[in-house]
Amino acid sequence: MELNLHYQIPDRTVLYEFRRTEESELRGGKSENAVRQYFSLTYTGKKEGLTCFDYQVSRVLQTNHEGLYAWIEDMYPLMQYLQLGISWEGRIEKVFNLPDIYNRWVKKIWYETKQKHKGEDKRDAMLENIDALLQDEAAFANSLCYAPPFSLFFSGLHGMKFEKEKEEKRKGRLLGFGGAPFLPLILEDEIKVSESPVESYEVKTTGKIDEKEFDRKLFSNFVRTMSNDPMAIDSLLTRHSERYLFDKHHWVKTGMWLHLSTVPYFMIREERCFLKALES
Repeated sequence: MELNLHYQIPDRTVLYEFRRTEESELRGGKSENAVRQYFSLTYTGKKEGLTCFDYQVSRVLQTNHEGLYAWIEDMYPLMQYLQLGISWEGRIEKVFNLPDIYNRWVKKIWYETKQKHKGEDKRDAMLENIDALLQDEAAFANSLCYAPPFSLFFSGLHGMKFEKEKEEKRKGRLLGFGGAPFLPLILEDEIKVSESPVESYEVKTTGKIDEKEFDRKLFSNFVRTMSNDPMAIDSLLTRHSERYLFDKHHWVKTGMWLHLSTVPYFMIREERCFLKALES
């Protein structure tokens, strides 16, 4: 059996609930955050050779309002409505309404964010980085590719060919990881097809560090610098798994992402993401 997942039914809209919890500890300092978001996805057809979706957020809640999480929360108004173009590999390649997003940033949100973070040492640098990102079409689209909830719906699975009882591989990333922009992962996927009681497709995924892409020297330097100890243990251990259930039209009904990374006596990071279709 060979199977290609591909989106079907133009103009279909599905409402989703997304939940994410993060817990991390770095040298004894702890941080936690939980996000709950409700959004809809509408398949609008093809444009410029891409499969297109409208992403519309109806509600988003967050528990941590400090530090970097506060900056992320400030960006939610920019992300309420996105016109997404998906490549044949099943990843976000373009945001068609980015000019409108940048216009909102310049006219309103930039000033509001600047005032809110008045007195913070890194305020100007953060504002400059956000401004530069919103002016770089490719960089902005790439920043969404591996970020939940987008990574659970546009996971790259729709660009793959599955064969019965054979694992397929794709690349993944865990963003904002220990002195580096991301932790590169190799994901191994296995699909199961069910026709009873209704047609569905289940994908089980396990992940491991992509040693060819991971800069262990950079990570080791980060651990030893933060620990102020040139002999600090820098052994990174990870556990990563994903689960997906697709309906007969190859849309995600449920998606799950579980990740745990540890460095003894230095770091623990745990992330759990859940996506569920509510109605269509």
